[in-house]
Amino acid sequence: MRSDTLQGQILETLEQSFGCEASCSDLAKFMSKDRGNLYRELQELVSKRKIERVPGNTGREVRYRVLA
Repeated sequence: MRSDTLQGQILETLEQSFGCEASCSDLAKFMSKDRGNLYRELQELVSKRKIERVPGNTGREVRYRVLA
């Protein structure tokens, strides 16, 4: 995935800055991006099977991780 796209930037940030796992809020703060826009991109990455929702989340915070 190209790193000049938002999805590419999300994947790169997950891999390099968060050890391949983070929440949407964590990414939004770190990347200085709108949480709503990031959420939509995360859902698209899930549908493309590039990332997955981490099972066993408690509360409202959902974590995502990069698939190998």
